[in-house]
Amino acid sequence: MSAISSVVVAPVIMEPAAMASGWPCGSDKILPLCIGLSRMDIIVIGSRKCADTRKAERFFKERGVRPHTRDVRQKPLTPGEIRKIAAQVGGIDAIIDREGKEFEKQNLRYLSVDWVEALQRWPGITRTPIVRCGPRATVGYVPEVWTQWLKNS
Repeated sequence: MSAISSVVVAPVIMEPAAMASGWPCGSDKILPLCIGLSRMDIIVIGSRKCADTRKAERFFKERGVRPHTRDVRQKPLTPGEIRKIAAQVGGIDAIIDREGKEFEKQNLRYLSVDWVEALQRWPGITRTPIVRCGPRATVGYVPEVWTQWLKNS
């Protein structure tokens, strides 16, 4: 018996070749045994107030992918998440919304701060949406990249 993404799968006898496909039953063609599993695990991190976050959620839903959503203001990014996302998007500066109200309100333009700590302390300075798919990540509304993810899945 195997569990992927917290989904319990019916007991299946697995051969080594079957396990290599990434599906507990060895084939994406045997759907009755793999109900509830998805090769795409999309996470949209943003704010309900952000129009681009809502557009990102709608983009995936229209294509039959139900993304996990997370409000960055209720659950800020962890230091590890910030570092992983920064590595994927070209640095921590890509994650920071320097044009936002929160950035101005905290006077961060004039301060020298640890940006990882600042993103946790003031989640409103996070540029949204952040869309994650496994090790890949994007910041902002970039449907061209997401379309490629869907084609390659």
